Amino acid sequence: MIVLKNARILPELTEGFDGSTADIVINDGVIQEIKPAGTVADAESLDMTGKTVLPGLIEAHLHLDLCGMNTFEENVQADAYRTMRAVKLAQDNLRMGYTTVRDVGDRNNIVISVAKAFDEGMVMGPTVLPSGKIISPTEAGNEFFGTMYLEADSPDEFRKAIRTQYQAGAQWI
Repeated sequence: MIVLKNARILPELTEGFDGSTADIVINDGVIQEIKPAGTVADAESLDMTGKTVLPGLIEAHLHLDLCGMNTFEENVQADAYRTMRAVKLAQDNLRMGYTTVRDVGDRNNIVISVAKAFDEGMVMGPTVLPSGKIISPTEAGNEFFGTMYLEADSPDEFRKAIRTQYQAGAQWI
C-alpha cells in the first residue's frame, strides 16, 4: 500500500469525494480509497502537496510504429526497428500521462505485438488498443504506404479482412 498525501484533486472525477485535497490510498496499483487530507497515517507515502492528481489521459489517434518518420523513411525501415520505435513512443506517451494509446493503423501488425508485450508485462508501457492494418477499398495511393493497408472491395472481402485483423489481435477496426 502507498498513500499519495495532500494531493489536489478534481472532485468531479472522484465518484463522491467532495474535498479539494485528499490522501489517496493505492493498493497493487489500484486506487482503493480517497480520504480527507491528513487522515491516513502509518503507511508508505508520497507528499503531493501542491500537485494535482488526474486520471490517465487517452491518446486517441496515433501510429506508434510510424510517428516522426516521413513516408520514405517508413517504407525502408525494418520491422525490428519500427517495433523498437513503437515501444519507445508508447513509453514516452506513458511518461507524459497517457495511460491508454489507441493505435490507428500499423504495418505488419507490429503494434499488435507491442500491445501484447505490454499486456504480458515483458516491458513497461501504457494500455495499447491496436487496430492492426487499415482496411480500405483498393485505390490509388494505398501501395505508397506498403503493408499498412489491407484492401477489400466487397462486403465479403471486408468481412474477411475484419476477421483476419481480429485473429491477428486487433482490438478494434
